Amino acid sequence: MKSKSPFAQKPPITRNHKTNTDPKSGSTFDFADKETRPYRTNISDEEYKTARLERGLAKSREAVFGQDRFSAIQPQTQTSSNYVQKAKYPITTFRRPHISTPNEPDYMSYASEQTPDIREKYLKTDAPYAPGKAPVDFESVMQDDYSKQFLDRYNHPVTRERLKKQAGLTDADTDNFILAGLTAHKEDTNKIGSDILGSYTKKGHKILMRPENEYYHPDYQSTETHERVHASKLDNILGKKLQDILGSSWHQETKNYHNKVKTYLNKPHEAYGNFAGFREQIKLKPGEQIDAKELKRRVKEAGQQSSNFYMTYDDDKIVKALNTIASNDSSSGKSWVSKHRTA
Repeated sequence: MKSKSPFAQKPPITRNHKTNTDPKSGSTFDFADKETRPYRTNISDEEYKTARLERGLAKSREAVFGQDRFSAIQPQTQTSSNYVQKAKYPITTFRRPHISTPNEPDYMSYASEQTPDIREKYLKTDAPYAPGKAPVDFESVMQDDYSKQFLDRYNHPVTRERLKKQAGLTDADTDNFILAGLTAHKEDTNKIGSDILGSYTKKGHKILMRPENEYYHPDYQSTETHERVHASKLDNILGKKLQDILGSSWHQETKNYHNKVKTYLNKPHEAYGNFAGFREQIKLKPGEQIDAKELKRRVKEAGQQSSNFYMTYDDDKIVKALNTIASNDSSSGKSWVSKHRTA
């Protein structure tokens, strides 16, 4: 007969086998409370809270679970030969089918995408740069001059500073997102709809463009910028923030465009892709500020009166988006990157 201990017994710590699954990798992780755990781990909430409680009573980490257990719980720092990463790569971004509610968790989106750390593969090494100071050779991955517009926009000091202030991206992070956009191979093809100027496909990391449009369509250049934004995954970072300004494509005060277009633009990443292309079409420079009157003048000059983006959203909202998206205002709470890095 087994004896029963006279002392109260603590239930054993068990892993929660119903934790969420990363839709991309299939790996299991816990979506923790953002206020206390702004990163993802494979430790369940139940186990994490128990560990926190016991750690407060224990004299050392080893007295509870040992060093390895707490190393898994704590955010990690990984050192690179050229810069220090504040968390592990890849950075995971989320792509939604429609505008989300303010408190909707990111994992409710229908797709996740990952940006790897490829920066060191493209560092310039033809000069005696100081350690950690070698710049990225972006030009070496440009397929042709059409990708230069995308590079000029996102490699501009103003854009970099805004991404740093608003999204929490380091310069090294921005390098990786730019490289993701530039390394997408452009392929000339007629295997896309005749009404489609271009398309990005994750399969093969390709941008598909109809070759005849290069010679006669005025939006060929801005279309490539649009598709490279998709390839870079910057649209996932900035799309929701853009739509916080624009609002739903279905609920504008002065404009009511085709339902098919409104459904399309209600996807945050597509709204941002069209926004990025429209910004280039009206020749808005990084950091430049305009008003409603100047917007109308530029739209007319560029022949964009019938563009999907302009015909969908109210002028005042477009002006605000052009002047403030990825702005230096960092008052919107926790930075995006603190919630989306893979720890």
